Amino acid sequence: MAAALIWTKSRDNLLIELRAEGRSWDSIAAMLGLGRWAAIQRGRLVGACKPESPPAQRDTGPTGRDALPAGHPITWGAITAGTLLADMAYPIPPLVERRDAAAADAPPRDDVAADALLVEWAA
Repeated sequence: MAAALIWTKSRDNLLIELRAEGRSWDSIAAMLGLGRWAAIQRGRLVGACKPESPPAQRDTGPTGRDALPAGHPITWGAITAGTLLADMAYPIPPLVERRDAAAADAPPRDDVAADALLVEWAA
């Protein structure tokens, strides 16, 4: 059976400081002469946390616009080029409202954005 580890306040503080700096559990364990899981377990017990990373920013890419929706003709064409699916329409247009499935008594939608998407899909 392995010998019990004796944790002191100074070792706990060192573990907390190293983790707050963003060090990995592997490097902390090596510095303290422990196994990785022993360092992780003690770190959880004393509340050693990795610093919060900044929130990820949405990458609009080189075009400066948001990503195209799934099945958009431009992206679908790029994905299927040279395959058996080339020149076939996307099987389920997720943004197109099925007007025939809408209730007959429902008032017509006056949504400009939805109509713009329908025109874009039809093109």
